[in-house]
Amino acid sequence: MKGLMLVFMLLAIKCTALNEISLAVFMGGELQSSPHSIPTKRQESYAQSAISLLGHYQALMVKYLRQLKEVVEDGGEWIFLFWWNNCSYYFRELSYYFEESINSLIKFFLSLHWVVMATVFSLLSLLLHRSWKLSMSIFGGCFIVASLSLWNETIETIVLVSLSTILALLIGIPVGIAAAYRPKIYKRIRPILDFMRSIPTPIYFLPTLILFGLGMGPGLISTVLFSVAAPIRATYAAMRQVHRDLNDVIEAFGANFWQRLIKLEMPSAFPEMKRGVRQCVMLSFSMLIIAAFVGAQGLGKPLVQALNTADIKLGCQVGIAIIIVSLLLDKLLPNEAR
Repeated sequence: MKGLMLVFMLLAIKCTALNEISLAVFMGGELQSSPHSIPTKRQESYAQSAISLLGHYQALMVKYLRQLKEVVEDGGEWIFLFWWNNCSYYFRELSYYFEESINSLIKFFLSLHWVVMATVFSLLSLLLHRSWKLSMSIFGGCFIVASLSLWNETIETIVLVSLSTILALLIGIPVGIAAAYRPKIYKRIRPILDFMRSIPTPIYFLPTLILFGLGMGPGLISTVLFSVAAPIRATYAAMRQVHRDLNDVIEAFGANFWQRLIKLEMPSAFPEMKRGVRQCVMLSFSMLIIAAFVGAQGLGKPLVQALNTADIKLGCQVGIAIIIVSLLLDKLLPNEAR
């Protein structure tokens, strides 16, 4: 870039009288006579020198870019081989135990009849929304999913969404509280959150695939990384909206930091934090559908199978089940504060 700037500065200083025809020479075009102005030999020599100088810097730039590419490739290969020879065993063992724990939890819920689980979902929605129509609609949706022979995949999806949401909240809420109390922390993590929101979804699978391989564990970890930004932002925004006058009042009564946080600030911020919880659940659900490409279980697995085999019937069935599960997850959450 400095070389290009130098070239343009020289042209600006020495070729002040450069006209349209000399500019055509500079761009590599052919000289054409103009009735208004005729270039001098000195101007033509300056233009030819600029062209040769630009070509020289272009060749240097290509050379440096090729060297940089080789350095990046060699460095990435060395890091991967070092990790594979020294750390891969521990990560694979961790992924194995993690996946076994998830499978045991899924087996427990699958041991219950679908009527029992549908009744639990209906009663939970009744307690949250006080609507018999919504409760019966949820039971009818569970009946449709069971009739499509996709109940096992539905339970796997709900368990994975629940686990990923819990893990994302356990990470996101403390980080959001810390960022609300320390603006410097939020100033440092904000570019990371913006970057996580802007990168494509499949990029999240690359580090987990390298570290853990294929399986349910990498899909769950990628889902947590994808959805953790929502509770961090929601917690930060909710904690910043708490009135500082209330903090002064409770401190006047001798409350310490934890009493003020648990008894005043968290209850005051909870209505706004529920919005982040809802976003986290929906992001986790959308990511777990795509996570079937890296070995995760759930409704994404038959969807991938339908896409690979062009099975329209199976694709329609899985699509209906995904819509029902998304509505189910949405209605099993409390309403947002208005």
